[in-house]
Amino acid sequence: MDLRILQTFIRVAELGSVARAATVLNQTQPTISRQIAALERELGGQLFIRHRRGMNLSSSGEQFLNAALQALRNLDQAKAEFAAHAEEPAGTVSLGLPPILLSVLSGPVVDHFAKAYPRVLLHVYEAVAHRLEELMRSGEVDLAVLLAERKVLRNVALTPLGVEQLVLAGPRHARLDPRKPVGFEALAGLPLLTYRPPNYFRLITEAGLRKQGFAFKAVVELETLPLAVELIERGTGYLISARSGLRSGARITMAPLRGMSVTWTLAVNRERAQGIAVRALAAVIRSQAETLIRDGIWKKPR
Repeated sequence: MDLRILQTFIRVAELGSVARAATVLNQTQPTISRQIAALERELGGQLFIRHRRGMNLSSSGEQFLNAALQALRNLDQAKAEFAAHAEEPAGTVSLGLPPILLSVLSGPVVDHFAKAYPRVLLHVYEAVAHRLEELMRSGEVDLAVLLAERKVLRNVALTPLGVEQLVLAGPRHARLDPRKPVGFEALAGLPLLTYRPPNYFRLITEAGLRKQGFAFKAVVELETLPLAVELIERGTGYLISARSGLRSGARITMAPLRGMSVTWTLAVNRERAQGIAVRALAAVIRSQAETLIRDGIWKKPR
């Protein structure tokens, strides 16, 4: 398959128009059209659905686009590492991180890696656990920090990083005490802020209440932690979360959720695990996890 035709396909997919792609690539529209037609013949299927305003990817085209982008990323990585004589990390590496670990892991890891390995372009995806799993499954990220309690992923190596306490967070007037653990019975009747299914924290909240014979009562479904914190401070509701994602203060209180914790895990795509940049990034992540354990923020995994 001609690499130039593959790059043309990607640009047409991005712009949704042969005319716009021709302008950007400095080629004629007939040339672009012939290249796309040749690619469709080679693949034996339709990549685009044409309409008056341009063209959209077909379902098969979307799948091929993901594969093409990944192929080019792999090629760029191989070229960069070859050029560097496999001595210094270079190229591109993709990392998936949960927003809840922003201050304790994501920020320190990205900052350290960017400064230590300036020849590597780091792509960071922030998403909740089930979305990160999808990114690992599709090969869009090389590494991700996941919850160990989630689904088994094929062709992915998993390494436990640390265990973290779950807490019930509430507004100031709730007077939750970080020294006094509470059980799920404390959630009975509370207005709950929750992530949308199949989020892990949502699932354990529902299961814990159901086990105690209590009804699950959500007042807001959301997707981001900053909004959850804002709503807690405003007194809108309560949230079950990992401890490190929250900070006690004048407007938020929290208490440990008795017997409840999560294990954070490093997931690495086996096909790219030996890449120099991937190995370097994995080492930075493990080092930060060890720091969190030494500081008492996480516990050592069993």
